[in-house]
Amino acid sequence: MLDQAKLDDLLVFGGGDGVYDVNLVVRLIILFVYHYDNMSMERMVKVGFLIDMFLGEIGPDPTLRFTKFLAVAESLPDCARDSFDQVYRAIDIYLQI
Repeated sequence: MLDQAKLDDLLVFGGGDGVYDVNLVVRLIILFVYHYDNMSMERMVKVGFLIDMFLGEIGPDPTLRFTKFLAVAESLPDCARDSFDQVYRAIDIYLQI
C-alpha cells in the first residue's frame, strides 16, 4: 500500500538517530519492491515519485548520513522513475547542507 501513501506518512520522527526514521522507509520500500512482480508499473512509478519527494525532504537534515541517503535513493529499481531529475535535485539539496 506504499503507492497510496503521502509524503507526510513517511516523515516519521527518527528519535536520536536523526530527524526522520530513514531505516523504516527503506524497509517499507524493500517490502514493496519484493512484491513488484504482482503489481502494475503505474504503482511502482507512484512510489518512485513519492520516494523522490521524500529524498528532497530529508536532504536538509544535517544529521543524515550519506549512507542512509544513498540507501533510500538506491532502494528502488530504475524502472520506478521516468527520469532522475528529482533524485539529482535531492542530491543537490543534500550537498548544500
